[in-house]
Amino acid sequence: MGQTQVAPLLAHIARSIIAPRLKRRLFRPSYLPVLTYLVAYQEAFEVGVVLGYAYRSKMLDFARLLCSSGSESEFVGFIQQLASERLAAQPYAKTLVDLGMAYEDRRIRRNWQESGVKETEIAVLGKSFKMPAESVWSNIGIALSTGIGFGSCFPGQTEQLWKNEHEYPISEERWRTAKAAGLVRANESREEVVTLADGSRDLIASVETFAAEYRPDVLPDIKGVRQPIEGRP
Repeated sequence: MGQTQVAPLLAHIARSIIAPRLKRRLFRPSYLPVLTYLVAYQEAFEVGVVLGYAYRSKMLDFARLLCSSGSESEFVGFIQQLASERLAAQPYAKTLVDLGMAYEDRRIRRNWQESGVKETEIAVLGKSFKMPAESVWSNIGIALSTGIGFGSCFPGQTEQLWKNEHEYPISEERWRTAKAAGLVRANESREEVVTLADGSRDLIASVETFAAEYRPDVLPDIKGVRQPIEGRP
């Protein structure tokens, strides 16, 4: 994945998230440190959520950038099913982190437990494990797809979870935790409020740039998505 000259939009986004973080080793497979991987997973999930929400009224047209021609309806149904299953697994989610990074962290630890890894070893692996590049590409693709499905299928929850996570000010303790996890920029103010419209603006522009270069036939059908929350400034 991510090696073809003209990649689908999902691969294009995944590459932008993974490539700058990927650790390369001479004669050995590339990897991401597990904590770095989890931050990348969260970024991919939230990018997907914002895109799904922004293009929710044009999903079949948007899906033309995501899958092979003729399979748009099937693909949209599939990713929305992924989103429904994710929400069912985390019914009390308060933020997008609960549905993204926290969910993925629990999934990885559960797999280790089921493989017979001891709790003391899991505690060490949770900080030192090297996620193989092959798994990173696959899982980031799932994060993006699930996020798009969620944003398009659950707009109300998307608005609320985004507000809970990004439209702070938040407590000093939560701020330190988020900063340590790499979820906020180094120069970002604790008092700064990032709305869903703010989060979508650059992503929508990037999608239109991608479409203009690789799928100009799709561009007219997806343009005009400018205001994520209708009727709000």
